Amino acid sequence: MEGLVRVESTEWVDFMIALLEKEGRLIEGGWPGTVSEARRRLIVCLAAHPQEPPPDSSEMGLLVDMLYRQAKQLWLRECPDRRRASR
Repeated sequence: MEGLVRVESTEWVDFMIALLEKEGRLIEGGWPGTVSEARRRLIVCLAAHPQEPPPDSSEMGLLVDMLYRQAKQLWLRECPDRRRASR
């Protein structure tokens, strides 16, 4: 399940970067995602992979937190690189 979360966090960051670039907005500052979005994304991700056993509510909370934290960390690592590249 952690592998799915890792992939989903990367896809979420890529999606947010593409969305902001499409809107002509700068890729900077704090992570624009929310825990609610992480939960929705995880539910969709898990539904797309029915071969995985469904998590119980406790595990779901941990996975949502993991997804949010991984996406945020990736965003914060990528933002400085993108700012330098756009100058």
